[in-house]
Amino acid sequence: MKIAGTKSFRLSASQLFGYGINAQNSDKSLLDIFEAPAGWKIVSVDQAGAEALIVAYLCRPGNYRELFTEGVKPHIYVALHIFLDKFRGANSPTRYWLTKPGVLKTYPEWAALSKTISSSPFEYDLGKKTGHASNYRMRENTFREQALKESNGTLNLSMEQAAHFLNTYKIIFPEIVEWQDEIEEQVKTARQLRNLLGFPRPFHQIITDAYIREAISWVPQSTVGCITHAAYKLLTDYIRREGLTWRPFNNKHDSYAALVPDDEVPQAAAAMTSFINMPLVGRDGAEFTMASEVQVGQNMGKFNKKTGENPGGLREYKL
Repeated sequence: MKIAGTKSFRLSASQLFGYGINAQNSDKSLLDIFEAPAGWKIVSVDQAGAEALIVAYLCRPGNYRELFTEGVKPHIYVALHIFLDKFRGANSPTRYWLTKPGVLKTYPEWAALSKTISSSPFEYDLGKKTGHASNYRMRENTFREQALKESNGTLNLSMEQAAHFLNTYKIIFPEIVEWQDEIEEQVKTARQLRNLLGFPRPFHQIITDAYIREAISWVPQSTVGCITHAAYKLLTDYIRREGLTWRPFNNKHDSYAALVPDDEVPQAAAAMTSFINMPLVGRDGAEFTMASEVQVGQNMGKFNKKTGENPGGLREYKL
């Protein structure tokens, strides 16, 4: 373990003398080898859409925050705008362009339209990639390279396409651009930022575009990591206080997991959810609570609902 390994406070680990792996964040293809013993289950709790939710409350109220308060998926909203002509059908572009999420939900066709967008892999995925890139001020060329890498060479965007997607995002969420400018000004003047749990980070290097982008991403990323650390400690204290046999074993930035006896899974799922659903205060005193999802399985791999692969893997668990 590398105690000072990351600037975002997340855990860091590496090989020692050529041996070992980062057991907190193993390759996905290896996760099914981590299996609970007979009579036990793995309970895993993830922060849901964590960084995006935090960004929404770091910005002034606008369309981006309204996506979360109205329950409209950001990736769907972004895909609708960057592929407006594809999804609007016979409707006028003005029916959807810059329309508030709460208004969109009142449209009779919205349920079918949102389902169509979420079922369009290419467009939905680009809406997702555009959001992740734009929230932290990624530039066109880096966006193209990232898309190419993540798609294993199948998604080769032109500079014009990349610019169009990123510029559209700026138009529909101007509050995010304003927040990014505020972070840059704070780094240049105060030389320090604090995350939503109050932990500070100084910025003493020469100011460059890359350094500012790192600063923009730091508050959401470090807040997520610190929430998981706090939840892990609360879980450990709870186990000791109640005399339980649960075994916490995984802290993965935005999620944590524990080994739990079969008959105590409901208790563990409820407790672990309550620890990670942390109340937070965003911009101008706006209060919100981190959301989470629970999964339970016999091993750490994911159960594939479409193929039935890895039946003992983690699957959604309803409280």
